[in-house]
Order: sequence, then C-alpha cells, then structure tokens
Amino acid sequence: MKSIKFLTTLMVMTVTSAAWCQLEEGFESLSLDSGQVLNGSDGSLSYSNGSIELPLGWDTSWGGYWASNWALSAKVNGQEGASDFNTQLYCAKPGWGAEGEGVGKVYAIGQNGAYLLNKTGGGLRLASLYVANSTYAYNSMKNGDMFAKKFGGQDGSEADSFLLEIETFWQGVLQSRERVALADFRAANSSDDSIMGAWNQVFIAGFLQDSIVFRLYSSDNGDFGMNTPAFFAIDRLYMDRTESVQSTAILPTLHVYPNPSSGQFWVESTQPITSIEILDFSGRLVHEQKASSYRVSCNLHVPNGLYTVRVYHATGVQSLRLICH
Repeated sequence: MKSIKFLTTLMVMTVTSAAWCQLEEGFESLSLDSGQVLNGSDGSLSYSNGSIELPLGWDTSWGGYWASNWALSAKVNGQEGASDFNTQLYCAKPGWGAEGEGVGKVYAIGQNGAYLLNKTGGGLRLASLYVANSTYAYNSMKNGDMFAKKFGGQDGSEADSFLLEIETFWQGVLQSRERVALADFRAANSSDDSIMGAWNQVFIAGFLQDSIVFRLYSSDNGDFGMNTPAFFAIDRLYMDRTESVQSTAILPTLHVYPNPSSGQFWVESTQPITSIEILDFSGRLVHEQKASSYRVSCNLHVPNGLYTVRVYHATGVQSLRLICH
C-alpha cells in the first residue's frame, strides 16, 4: 500500500504595475536543420536569445561528450519502446517542440543541475515555461532498461517518482521554488500513476531573477546516484516586462536544532512559519505540517540519513539540512 503524500503547487502570481506585457522566448530563431543538435561540440559555450542565456556543456575529454547543462535540439523522435541513449538522448517525448507538430522544430534538452541566466538585469522575469520528459527518460521509466527500473515495478505497486525542481535566484538569494512530477507512481490507486508524455506549462512565482536552476530527483537511485536518465526538455519561455522593479524580499534567519537529531527537533525563524516539509535525499516528501508560529516542534520517524527541511513563511521558502541518526 502506497501511503506517501506529495503536494505539487504551481503558483501564478498576480503582478500589479503601471504597465506590463508578456514576451515569448522560444528557440525557433535558432537555425538548426531537422535532426541537428547544438551541444557545444562546435566550440560554442552558450546560446542566448537576448533575454535568457543557456550554457552548453561540451567536454573535450575522451574524444568529447555532452557533459552538463543544455543542448538545443531539432531531433524528432517521440517513439515509445526500448530506451536508447544513442537515438533518444536529444529528443523530447512529445516529438516536436511545444509550439506543435510541424511548427515547434527546436527545443532545449537539459541535464540535472542545468541553469539559465537572466540577462535583463531585473527588467524581465521568467514567468512560465513548458516542460516535458526526454524520450530517453520516458522510455526508461516506462519499460525499464539495463541501468534503471521500470517505474511501479513489475506489478505497478511501487511508489516511484521523477521530479523536476525549478529554483529562481536574485544575487544568490532564493526567490521561488516549483516542483513538477515528470512521473508519479505514488498514488494509493495505481490507475492514477502517470509518466508525462506531453508538454506542460509551469508557472514561476517571484519577481527579480538573475538565474534559474533545474534539479532532478528520482526514487530509483544506486551507489553512483540516480539510475533514471537525468534529462528533461523545456520550450516556450514567457518573460514578463514591468515598468517598475520590485525589490527582493529580506529572508528571515532560520535555525534547526538539535542537528544531528534522533528525529525530534525544533525549527526557529525570525518570521512566522506557515508550514514545514521534510524531504529525503531522493527528493521524496516524507513529512509535512502546518504551522503559525516562530518556533515549531517536529517529530520524525524516518531511517537515518540526510534530509532537507523546507520552511515556508510570508516572504518565501528556505531550506536547511538535517541529519537524522
């Protein structure tokens, strides 16, 4: 019986200003012929469309390989079946880009830890974007392969998940965090299990941004980290322009003690805490509780290990590390 609960929140923030407009920053202006990929192998260090810069991650070691960050792709292969690193790595599961079949010809494939740079100096913010699975990751989760498990297990009862976390920063300060389930097999009813096969729009909360970081978390991990292919796709980035720039919020000071802990600990903040979430090393939510005070007591019954304590308050969300022993 699967009993782990997960709360996914996609927030839309209403912006009040003198005037505003929304600009779409896609990748169709990039001149890639069908089947071509820009991954840095030609010596390019990044791709920029004026507002957003995507670092490329080509490593020249061992004859050269795509090691990190982004690749811009015009490959069309959303076919279901066995996972294949060689033919599916640079492919989005929907087949085409988020603009639609025959129109969306270029999109970006990202690796775990990829980041974007907002080059507008605060004049624009990333308001939303479309995300999807890569074909390679989708087929690996759907069918399993020599490195990764079939999600749900053979009988479909195992509580697997593949999550994309999107964090925005301004001058090193966390502004917002959104989580998207690229695959979710944690519902009590297995008929609700799903692997994202289409483009889905994600709305980003917050105002000032100079960087956006993307992290992946899977329930399938081994001695060398994540077994699930750590790739995803993005397209159709929407930027909001405002005449005035809102100053970044001052985040409160947080403390968690004792740390390390046997499972009983306190969280203190200089601002009232509204809720707390505890996540394990794979990003799985193992505990959540509402609050309305500066000091909150938590009591966990979890295996020993490293956990993330996510603290929500009026000005945003912050994370702390907790060791349970």
